[in-house]
Amino acid sequence: MSTPLVRPGAEADDPTAQALAHLREQALATIELLEQVVARADLVAQHRAAGAPYARILAGKQRPLIVELLSSAARTLSDAGGRYRREQAQALADEGLHVEEIAHLFGVTRQRVSALLKSRTPPATGARRRVTPLAVEPRPSR
Repeated sequence: MSTPLVRPGAEADDPTAQALAHLREQALATIELLEQVVARADLVAQHRAAGAPYARILAGKQRPLIVELLSSAARTLSDAGGRYRREQAQALADEGLHVEEIAHLFGVTRQRVSALLKSRTPPATGARRRVTPLAVEPRPSR
């Protein structure tokens, strides 16, 4: 197992490091889920090779089923990855990178980066200042 890249305690004031630590934890949990998928897939394959119909194979199996494990793993990684992506985009913006530069780094459009920055929830501690768009004065009507 690899060691964390973030120095212990560094996450305390760094939302991006917190999100990275959370992503790492969820990735390790997902590995465990996928190991269960492999074991169950081997078992299903053995039963199928012995001629058992899928209905009987699945009826005798405990939950969660393979498809449920896969859905759970995908949801877990998607949620943790999304949180990290949002925090990382904000950290890069706070470091002075323009939306276009972040988009290039992430391999996405600038519109996607803007959406990431807008969807990020502000930290509870108020440690990071959230950038808000400038107010635009309404045009006078003619």
